[in-house]
Amino acid sequence: MSNSPASQTADPAPEFDEENGCYERTFNTDDQIVTDLVMTLANISGDDPESMPPLQESIDTAILERLLAHDNADSDARLSFTYYDFRVTVWNDGDTSIHPLSN
Repeated sequence: MSNSPASQTADPAPEFDEENGCYERTFNTDDQIVTDLVMTLANISGDDPESMPPLQESIDTAILERLLAHDNADSDARLSFTYYDFRVTVWNDGDTSIHPLSN
């Protein structure tokens, strides 16, 4: 087994919601959201994650990590951003929707 980031992350395969036209995945709030998110987007696009631009070029990843680190059941905090031809929305409970921007 490899020690590469890809082998250390959870299954990056999201579910496709045909009604909403987006991919959905729930990230564990205790895991590395940045790595898992990039691996998920690579899975959707079919591209090598190493060939994708750094996520930090699209969003302050520390803010993304803090969003999930402070899970509050009474809050509906979310963060939306565009990265690698996707519109990504992450809620503070780890629920994530990924909308492809092109077909």
